[in-house]
Amino acid sequence: MTRTVYISVVLLAAVFAAGCSRSVPERVEDERLPIIFEAPVVSPATKAEVYSTAESFKVYSLLHTGEFSVTDPSNSSQCTPWMENVPCTYDSSLGGWIAPGYYWPAAGFYLSFQAWSPARAEADMTLSHNWNTGFSFSGFTSPEPGSQYDLLYTKVHADKTRAQYTPEKGAPYDELTGDQGPYSGIDLVFSHALTDIVLRLRVAASGLTKVHLTSVRVLNVFPSGDFVQNMTSSGSDDDPAWTVTGTQRAYTIFEGDQELTITHFTPSNVFMPVPQPIKKGVAEPVKLEITYYRQTGETKLDPVTEVIDLYNGGNYYEGKVGDGPAEKITEWKRGYRYIYNITIGLYKVFLDPTVEEWKNGNGGEIEI
Repeated sequence: MTRTVYISVVLLAAVFAAGCSRSVPERVEDERLPIIFEAPVVSPATKAEVYSTAESFKVYSLLHTGEFSVTDPSNSSQCTPWMENVPCTYDSSLGGWIAPGYYWPAAGFYLSFQAWSPARAEADMTLSHNWNTGFSFSGFTSPEPGSQYDLLYTKVHADKTRAQYTPEKGAPYDELTGDQGPYSGIDLVFSHALTDIVLRLRVAASGLTKVHLTSVRVLNVFPSGDFVQNMTSSGSDDDPAWTVTGTQRAYTIFEGDQELTITHFTPSNVFMPVPQPIKKGVAEPVKLEITYYRQTGETKLDPVTEVIDLYNGGNYYEGKVGDGPAEKITEWKRGYRYIYNITIGLYKVFLDPTVEEWKNGNGGEIEI
């Protein structure tokens, strides 16, 4: 099941529109109505629970006269691009995201939209957009933990009209006076392109001997991949897929000196890798490396490093997802959160993994 992120927007790109027209409507000065994206505060640093007003996304939109359709590409040449990968930034005077200089067309025309986020991700991939199949993110490379972000994309938001988003007060847009509304915005629905990995560490019991965590690394991770959206039907459905690329490498999630207690400690660095298999196959299995030391009074014992196969687990597993071997986690899927609960005992380390659809901190759908 796909976990989605909702955002309110006035414009996003469409795929192919039936009955499109190349004629561009005249933009009358005193009737200009800006395209606005309304959204609550969101922060990718906290896994898109809210969308930061400092963040921006990019939008594609298509002008057409008939209803939008992906299944009738013969009409695509008759459509007029309205916005092509245009950045949208927050405007506090409007209370939403806009692309300056872009307005709704005259009555009688449709706009369809599609968007992706965040705009700064373009430095980490090659973006392409096709009105039949949607987005492609080629060569996306995950930044280092601490600099990672929630890569998002939308399906098509089709057949939007000027009449649906006229100012509630009915006042025309006036750049000189700033009289702008209020305006309403389009409901944009974002989906997660990546997977979310959460590590939680604790000790089995408190006592005279303290445990200090010094390093957590995830080994044999594919750093990059190619994403295709594979849109179908009217653009309201898709079948997204990733192909991993690059050479497996280690990611450092934590480095320092953290005393562990019986309460879980979660490193602050966000880890959202490309979806990929973690079971040994043509590539090495993904493993977790934990380094810690024990301390009694002022005496520090030598550091201990544990390396855990995240699929097999060996003696480290105290539980797994489900009751049988087939229920073990074999891959990190797009749009899912994988939580690895790690408990350091007196003689060994226990690993208890769980998986859930990507949700916000309160376990509900994320409205942007």
